[in-house]
Amino acid sequence: FYSLDKDFIEIEEAETGTNPEQVHNQVDGGKSNWPGQSNSSDPAAQTESLRDVDAAYVGFELKLNDKLEVSFGGRYEKLNLATETVPGAAGADFFNYDLLRRQTGMPTDFASPAFRNAQILGLDDALASDFVGEIDEDYFLPSLNLNYRFTDEVRLLLACSETVARPSFKEFTYLTTQDPVDGDFASGNPTLTTSEVTSYDARLEWVRQNGDLLALGFFYKEVENPLEKTILDGSDAVAEIFYNNPNTATLMG
Repeated sequence: FYSLDKDFIEIEEAETGTNPEQVHNQVDGGKSNWPGQSNSSDPAAQTESLRDVDAAYVGFELKLNDKLEVSFGGRYEKLNLATETVPGAAGADFFNYDLLRRQTGMPTDFASPAFRNAQILGLDDALASDFVGEIDEDYFLPSLNLNYRFTDEVRLLLACSETVARPSFKEFTYLTTQDPVDGDFASGNPTLTTSEVTSYDARLEWVRQNGDLLALGFFYKEVENPLEKTILDGSDAVAEIFYNNPNTATLMG
């Protein structure tokens, strides 16, 4: 058995307008998230983001004998993900801009929150005011599955595969927003990269004659550059932010 599946995902664009109400969530009866300021005086910011994924998959299934079946294949994926945050027409620095970003038109202030937070995240310097976050990568992601039948009722399933976890627009776009329920602030991080995941799975199944299924399963995963959260302090708000942990994460169960 042979199959070929090719899927193209069109470019997706997400854009926020120059109206502050569109950029920041409103809480407390329409008050601005900016402490002590009204919506009319908030500097606005505009974000432009795109995601383009081209992918193709090929897979094969082989029945080697009455007991053993093997399926294998691979997915090729080319990813382009980009995001940019631009101050409003007046050029004003937007809410909590210095969480990671330098002031517009200014060199790095080594006493600023941006430089301190950049060091915490392992960056060489605070982000330039015109910084564009971009991930432009391609991958080949193989998979292998084995199905072995001891009897008509008992079988063993083994699988291993590689996958990629991509950051979402919210995780990737540099803009601080406020949760309208709990009031907490969160910011995206345009320096994020993808996380590569290698998975191993084993499952033993017993299908009884009355139709009941008894199963025992085990999984193990290794994640390179796993995405995690930390809390950083900007001039306007303390915000949760995502970052890539350089260590390998493992999950099992």
